[in-house]
Amino acid sequence: MDNKESIHKKKALERIEKKLDDIGLRMEKMKLIEYVSYLENPRKLIWANFVGGVAKGFGTVVGLTVVTAGVLYFLKFLLTLNLPLISSYIAEFIRLIQKELG
Repeated sequence: MDNKESIHKKKALERIEKKLDDIGLRMEKMKLIEYVSYLENPRKLIWANFVGGVAKGFGTVVGLTVVTAGVLYFLKFLLTLNLPLISSYIAEFIRLIQKELG
């Protein structure tokens, strides 16, 4: 009976060791230690957030510019179709925008 218990305990310890090794490997793959050290360094964290914010702002400005240019191009295209109801409104809108842009 004592021998069976020791074999059972030995197998249980082997399973636990295998699971711990697996957890250790997964933590290494996640680079958890590097992430924690990154969070503990306020300068790195602030700098990364600053650069990310600047990039997001720049992307927003560029994206908005492209979308606005596309909308204006589309409106000018509609203006060339001489649609009776909306052509005068589109023409006035484009004139106002061109006046504001200089």
